[in-house]
Amino acid sequence: MVANMQKLCNVPTQYPLIGRERLCLSIIQAFGHTFTDDLLGKVNFGLPQLVGPSGALSHNGLLSCAYYGFVPLASSHRRFVSLTKPIYKRGGVTDSLSTDPHAREASAALEHGMSSGELKRFYKALDTLANTFGFESFASISNCEKDILEDGSPFAKVSRHVYASGPRYLWDVAKCVHAQNLSDFAFDTFAHWVLYLHKVNGVVFGHGLCPAAMRFGDFETNMFIDPEAIVQLPPFTSVIDVPLDVLGALNDFAAERFPDQRLVHVRPPLVIEDSVHAIPPEILAGPEGMRGAS
Repeated sequence: MVANMQKLCNVPTQYPLIGRERLCLSIIQAFGHTFTDDLLGKVNFGLPQLVGPSGALSHNGLLSCAYYGFVPLASSHRRFVSLTKPIYKRGGVTDSLSTDPHAREASAALEHGMSSGELKRFYKALDTLANTFGFESFASISNCEKDILEDGSPFAKVSRHVYASGPRYLWDVAKCVHAQNLSDFAFDTFAHWVLYLHKVNGVVFGHGLCPAAMRFGDFETNMFIDPEAIVQLPPFTSVIDVPLDVLGALNDFAAERFPDQRLVHVRPPLVIEDSVHAIPPEILAGPEGMRGAS
């Protein structure tokens, strides 16, 4: 991998995140904290983290972001180029940018802090790094629907389309729990939601997860969570509401899978100022967790 990377000269090593992008990162991190570190340690990547004083993503960080459902830039150079024309046409820009594809690409690349050549090499470096993890390309990490639907695993043969609407890691975690028969964890689906149970010291924590709500970026619209809107919400508001019928399905699933165990409904991640956070487990385990449960 190092040899291949050395052949690519003048490649930016980090991708800085602006306000909205940092918010999206905090959302996927909070959803990721639904699962234990041990469980996440069984899949391809750990949760993405910012590096450096300015707060940026390394190449590995961008791959991890894509795996957990957030692509802060276009997922491929081809997609980046295809998106520049409609963007500039809508913007009422100068004739040169609306008619000259090279000028458009150069101008759009500058918005990412790179020249057009640097951006091409940047994507090439991401694709090369993705290859070392067994992926076809950087884009293929997040564009996972086909891989999930065609996965040879016997797990969730009927309902895997629910997982396919979400980030790749959610499928990998659920499949791992099934394959390794991890008895303290359980997954099921209800409508377009994933039901997730985790038993700890005789207490079962139940999560309702909407996979399609756990994907951001790549110039696509998340139909369930609007990052611009959630920052206007009162503090400690959940980023998404779990419907009552999903909570009922969690109850039934828990009664079947972990009978006679106390069940706590865990609220989705909470908005706190300009970022999103998971509820700490120590709060969930006590009376406060019960009062704050959905």
